[in-house]
Amino acid sequence: MKSNKILLKEQSNGDLMYVYRRKGSNPNREKYPMLKCPLCKKNLHTVFNASVKNDAFLFDVEDERYRRLPRNHVYKCARCHHTIGVHYLSAEERRRLGLPPEHECHEKIALA
Repeated sequence: MKSNKILLKEQSNGDLMYVYRRKGSNPNREKYPMLKCPLCKKNLHTVFNASVKNDAFLFDVEDERYRRLPRNHVYKCARCHHTIGVHYLSAEERRRLGLPPEHECHEKIALA
């Protein structure tokens, strides 16, 4: 089984972008929670736990509304080629935004 390659590319604005090269097979048929692109809904990256997926807020970095938001990771979508930023919400940020705590959250996070 070949392993996945993780490459870090530096953007012109100083961000580091994660680029995944998925090669090989999955002999054990393991399924992990996935982060999906908010624009085209293609799978971006697997995460190890569902709570990490529920705390992730994904947004388009090039969109003017979200340009100044903090981002923990930056990914490039393989289908639509948009740059997607990921910010993981803490319990304090959830409270300030008026979102329910993570254990009560059953819907996707979206800011209007």
